[in-house]
Amino acid sequence: MARGIVDVNVWAEMENDRIILVLDCAGGWPNDLRLIPDRESITVKRGNVSSQITMVQEQGNECAFNYLEMSAETARTFGLQHGDRVQLTYNEETKTLQMQRLNTSSAQATLLLDSRRNKDEVITIGYVLLSWLGIPDHAVGSAITLSRGAVNKKLKVVVPENELDEAFSMSASNIKAMGLTPRKKWKLTYDQDTRTLNISSNASSTTAGSSRKSKRSASTVRSAQSARLQHYKPAKTAKNKARKH
Repeated sequence: MARGIVDVNVWAEMENDRIILVLDCAGGWPNDLRLIPDRESITVKRGNVSSQITMVQEQGNECAFNYLEMSAETARTFGLQHGDRVQLTYNEETKTLQMQRLNTSSAQATLLLDSRRNKDEVITIGYVLLSWLGIPDHAVGSAITLSRGAVNKKLKVVVPENELDEAFSMSASNIKAMGLTPRKKWKLTYDQDTRTLNISSNASSTTAGSSRKSKRSASTVRSAQSARLQHYKPAKTAKNKARKH
């Protein structure tokens, strides 16, 4: 068995019978997905949906997290959307690749004080940290719910000038309201379905953290991908079947 976690990128120009698997991205998590045969047709499944797909492997270049590229039609077939995070499990004996959507991702990060004026309505998150948490590009500039215990607050996500920053920052009033302490590491868990970022102090050694340094430019891959990736709404029938798994 080969396993790994990747993000879904929807590319309008992709063939419906092909999926590109891009590995070795700067912030990608450890995996053994190289065991998936390159340029061979395999069975790709999600729940009760299956299709014969040719998998093409590519080396990551200036990317923040490992990902799959697929056409809009293929994504609809499997009930997936651009920005979804999936766990891949490949069975070498049956040549079957199982996809399971992950709605939550976690990472450790240091909280910094944002002392600038008029920042009570925003949370600033570096692009590398966004990638670890599975917060998609199109969420930047929109509001998510920040949650700690019984305290919840909607804040707009912004990216700092240094996009490779692995910390997150908030205003003093927001830090106080959430009962947090700056310059300490916190465990962050983002839920893609509810668009909620939960903060807890129980940091886990298995989550992504600042010990992993990105060597590539996140801004380059963001601009390149946004020029060709198309957002869409998946067909309701496929989505309802597949999202149960």
